[in-house]
Formats: sequence, structure tokens, C-alpha cells
Amino acid sequence: MVSVSERKALRSRILHEVYERSGGTSALVSAAGVRETLEVDDQEMGAACEYLAGEGLVMLEADTFGTTASPSLIALTHRGVVRVEESAGD
Repeated sequence: MVSVSERKALRSRILHEVYERSGGTSALVSAAGVRETLEVDDQEMGAACEYLAGEGLVMLEADTFGTTASPSLIALTHRGVVRVEESAGD
């Protein structure tokens, strides 16, 4: 079972990876690429992305409906960009 702190850490890692891949913009990036870089499985990625979208930090797009748990594309919202940049001082 994954702990709360591990879930929070994964969500943060996803935000930061999307930020790096998008150059700090709200450009869409490959969720599969993020997942592979972070070495997380499809279910973990999907759950984390769903949470981040619910918080208004990312936008998700899927073009493989029902075949995977995680989205195909992911982008930071303005709020997501701000969150990453504010955490850079931590």
C-alpha cells in the first residue's frame, strides 16, 4: 500500500516533470513520457493525474479511451505553473 507521503511526493514529481518538459508553460506533453521517466505504473500515474486535475493544477487529454488508466497528454494550468515555481524555493 502506498503511503500518503508517497502519493504527495509522486504528485509533486509529476508537476515538476511536466513543468520541465513544457518549458514552464501550459503546453501539452506526453503523459507516457512522464510516466516512464518517473518509473511509475499506469494506475499510479492515472490516480495522481486525476487528483492533480481535480485540484486544477493540470489539464488532461486522452486519445486512447478506456485502454489505459493514465491520460495520453498532460499540461499544467496557470495554477500548476505557479505551484511549481512557488515550490522552487523549498
